[in-house]
Amino acid sequence: MSCPLCGPSESAAMAAGVRAGVGTLIVVTAVVVLALARFAWRLWTLRDRA
Repeated sequence: MSCPLCGPSESAAMAAGVRAGVGTLIVVTAVVVLALARFAWRLWTLRDRA
């Protein structure tokens, strides 16, 4: 954090980049987990038919 007298520092841009990276990782993780869950569900339903 920067003091109000000094103004914004370079760490503000770094923090914004970290937040964007974390958001991207959360979205990618959610997509992968949902794809794996869908695959597992399809395997489960195919097992019941056999």
